[in-house]
Amino acid sequence: MKRHTLPALAIALLVVSACRNLPPRSEGPVVGSNGLSAEARQAFYHTPEGSELVPASWVFALQQPGTGKPFLENIERFGLLRDEDPLNRSGLPIGLTTGERRGIGVQMLGINCAACHVNEIEYKGTRIRIDGAPNMFDIAGFYAELRAAIEEIAKPVQGLKFIARLKLHPEGLRIDGIQESSVDAVENRSPIPAGRPSALSEVEYLAKHPALVKSYLTMLVRLSSARINPSLGDTPPGFGRADAFGTARVLLFGLDQRIALDAPASFPHLWGLDQSRWIHWIANSNSVMQRNIGEALGLGASADPKTGESTIRLDNLHQLETLVYSLKSPTWPEAVMGAIQQDRAARGKTLYDAHCWECHDNSGDPDAAGRFAYRLFRPGTADGSSRTTPSVVATDPGEAQNFSRRIGELSFARAQTGILSAIEKWYYEKNNVPLSTQREWNRGREPAVWRDINDMDGNAYTAKPLAGIWATAPYLHNGSVPTVDDLLSPADKRPVTFSVGQREYDPEKLGYLQTAKGPFTFDTRQKGNRNFGHEIPGTLNWTGAEKRDLLEFLKTVTARVEKGPYATPR
Repeated sequence: MKRHTLPALAIALLVVSACRNLPPRSEGPVVGSNGLSAEARQAFYHTPEGSELVPASWVFALQQPGTGKPFLENIERFGLLRDEDPLNRSGLPIGLTTGERRGIGVQMLGINCAACHVNEIEYKGTRIRIDGAPNMFDIAGFYAELRAAIEEIAKPVQGLKFIARLKLHPEGLRIDGIQESSVDAVENRSPIPAGRPSALSEVEYLAKHPALVKSYLTMLVRLSSARINPSLGDTPPGFGRADAFGTARVLLFGLDQRIALDAPASFPHLWGLDQSRWIHWIANSNSVMQRNIGEALGLGASADPKTGESTIRLDNLHQLETLVYSLKSPTWPEAVMGAIQQDRAARGKTLYDAHCWECHDNSGDPDAAGRFAYRLFRPGTADGSSRTTPSVVATDPGEAQNFSRRIGELSFARAQTGILSAIEKWYYEKNNVPLSTQREWNRGREPAVWRDINDMDGNAYTAKPLAGIWATAPYLHNGSVPTVDDLLSPADKRPVTFSVGQREYDPEKLGYLQTAKGPFTFDTRQKGNRNFGHEIPGTLNWTGAEKRDLLEFLKTVTARVEKGPYATPR
């Protein structure tokens, strides 16, 4: 890694921030809960994973590039959600965290899983909170503006003004971060501890410790190397997506291993994760711990690939995973979006049994831990010439193909395993974590396995159970179809472009309302964005009534579906 000074970084990272014109957010009530208490929600929303983007006090003094407005003003421009709970004493939005930089007592701002996996949908002025649902977070846009804001303070004049603004907030964030491993600790958060560095003393400390500054820059440079650059063949992910494995190549192996970031995938929903033997859209790993380590790196944690030393908090990753396992599939909000029509749902159950059950629910018996190996299907071809068959789902192949790109003589799966295992091992040894605790944190998913798509006969994409599917738009692994209604249409009848980033829900089509304008246009003609596939034989010529019946049944699905007569949900 080359050394960079702040001015050199400012020259190297040229970022243009797009204008964001999001619709006004509803000021109506927030309803909905699917498994977490108020206290557990706060732990899920703000427990740090090890992401350390900037000193936390800086967020009060950083400004939006080009406007001079505070960086935190209108944070919803990135799709982040306000956390208005009185327990949230920091005032940070859902998914932003504070945690102490090891060894120096500086509170660092970071991101955790909730930024991508807590969503709100809106209907006629009411906001419905769904924990574990894919959020419309524009993580690429967030990083771009944060880097640009930091580049500004690297300039001498702007740097002095930045320090002057810091003096106005000498204590920074009035929270000590949720650094404990226990959810119960949320109720006992204290004010800023005595002796905690003030914002100004943090700046003075950083000025005297250039190695710490360099560690921030190393992380930012690697994140910037994975920034979206259409001139390199990248496909902008927009809201609710990321090219996680393309980014991981750069974060773990450096810029020399960069490939076009042209296979962005949607953030998946999290309920039911404890029942899945293999994880990710492409079913490439059994290790939730190593998957979460990779997530923390993508969210701004720092690590040394050679030694495994990192800022990642494996204890907190385990705590967050425990909270995820308590999530329930969301139930249809009848009080807000209308009662389920039981006669239609009953007819829809018959259609589901005939056309959907075999792929989404017929996964055989669970293993000893109660986990299922969901059905796997091969993707389509790059030009969409493949058709859906009993073994081919025929969707966009980009994510599966890119994951199979090698690192030298090793498959990416094997090369990644070495680094993630080193990070895991370093943490256990550094913190004297006993073997029994290690096994508890890994939840019996041992040994950790990352498998290459080529070793799976090209079978890459999972057909997951459809519990709560109504709350997970847009659809397919790459988010290329806006509603379930569109997904039940032939591919050539699906929208070629559609709007993403707004939250108004369409209860008739089960997805985001397409007459509402969002800040990003999804173009299915771009590489990685193709919307073909999942054309189920026997459904392509359905009448409108048949579609509506199946959609009505899907509103009722909160668990794995058994074949047989329709049973009215309780």
